[in-house]
Amino acid sequence: MWASYYVGLKNRQVDTLQKEVDKLESLKPIVVNAYTTLETKINEAQEVKTQYDSIIEVRKDLVNQKRSLSTLYGNLVSRTEESDEESLKKAQADLSTYDKEFKELEKESHTLVELKHYYEICKILLRDDGIKAKIIKQYLPVMNQLINQYLDRMGANYSFHLDESFNEVIKSRYRDTFSYASFSEGEKMRIDLALMFTWREIAKLKNSVNTNLLIMDEVGDSSLDAEATDVLWDILGGLDNTNVFVISHKGQNGDRFKSLIEFYKDGNFSKIVDSKR
Repeated sequence: MWASYYVGLKNRQVDTLQKEVDKLESLKPIVVNAYTTLETKINEAQEVKTQYDSIIEVRKDLVNQKRSLSTLYGNLVSRTEESDEESLKKAQADLSTYDKEFKELEKESHTLVELKHYYEICKILLRDDGIKAKIIKQYLPVMNQLINQYLDRMGANYSFHLDESFNEVIKSRYRDTFSYASFSEGEKMRIDLALMFTWREIAKLKNSVNTNLLIMDEVGDSSLDAEATDVLWDILGGLDNTNVFVISHKGQNGDRFKSLIEFYKDGNFSKIVDSKR
């Protein structure tokens, strides 16, 4: 009796367990499917996590780059401000220098314009028909008179006149008008000496040039004749307050001067002798 009871109980429990097993077996595909789905989702989640971690790393890098760029930008701004300030100061200094130079150049320009005006006035005055013509007209009669006086003293038989352009007009007492080039060397020397003595007299009259020194080189050696040479020595002897030096190769005129200094060769040396001491 008890054996059949236990057998029945066993069978009932086996049936119950078999039903549970069948039920679990029926749920197994669902569980397997759910597990597979879950595993897939886990894998996807893992991939997302990996991508997320990568994004986080990229973000960190970007944050670090941002910080570096911010620091660099701040430095650039600071340097730019300093550079701009230095450039501004330099530009202001250059502007001040240029302004000073401009004012100096403007002042110099005014001076040059004024100087140009004076030069224009002087140009007008110094033209042939300007103040020079008036001065020449004032002194020309005196000059012509003195020239002819000296020519007369040296025995010239012609008249010599200068016009306002200093062109000579030479007229002979017995011939027509002719030029300076047509004279002999002796006559040319007479005219040259007359002009020289006249210029000295005019300069003395003008009180601008008055020299006490006159040096004449070989004026009485060749061109002048004896009469003109004697007159020349007389003219030189009549010059007041004038130191006259005459260089000559002729010793016979030495008696007309207070001092006679001779140069001569003695071997390879030159010697000087004052013959009137």
